[in-house]
Amino acid sequence: MIVTPEAVAHLAWLARLELRPDEARGLQRDLEGILEYVRVLDGVATDGIEATPASDAAPALREDRVRAGVTQEQALANAPERIGEFFAVPPVVERM
Repeated sequence: MIVTPEAVAHLAWLARLELRPDEARGLQRDLEGILEYVRVLDGVATDGIEATPASDAAPALREDRVRAGVTQEQALANAPERIGEFFAVPPVVERM
């Protein structure tokens, strides 16, 4: 599969990335390399081979216990800025 410049531009748009032309060309080469490697893996015969678990170790579990938490006032006690009952934070998403 050939990765087109339009596909790279669309992926960059979806990821909210601003790419310079040289970065877009590099990403296009990288994506083509990844897809080529996946094509190689597709050709590997895996019939009759059992899946290998990532780990044989049992997950570390602990007993669930109800514990007292902090009050809203305690949680906000060291907030540098508040708006009523909430933390005040700068905007992270620009309006379009």
